Amino acid sequence: MRVGLLGVEVTTRYRPRTEVERWQIQDRLSLRLRQLGCGNVRFFEAASGKLGFRVRAGWRPPPALLQALEAVDSLPPDAGSPDAGSSNAG
Repeated sequence: MRVGLLGVEVTTRYRPRTEVERWQIQDRLSLRLRQLGCGNVRFFEAASGKLGFRVRAGWRPPPALLQALEAVDSLPPDAGSPDAGSSNAG
């Protein structure tokens, strides 16, 4: 996570495999971000292939918001492929 002037940039741990999977993850992240009060979200793909987003958080974002943004990518396992993938094979 990077806090910049008037905004925060977060790179999630998810690396979508397909466009459809990326849209699904973005929808879930958008819902969580709206619940946190972040309306203006811009998604991007980092050089590593991970999904990231930028939100406007004001001049001094509250610490609670920063903590929530750090944990926003804790989605269910079926929502994408985490970077440090664990095998579901049993």
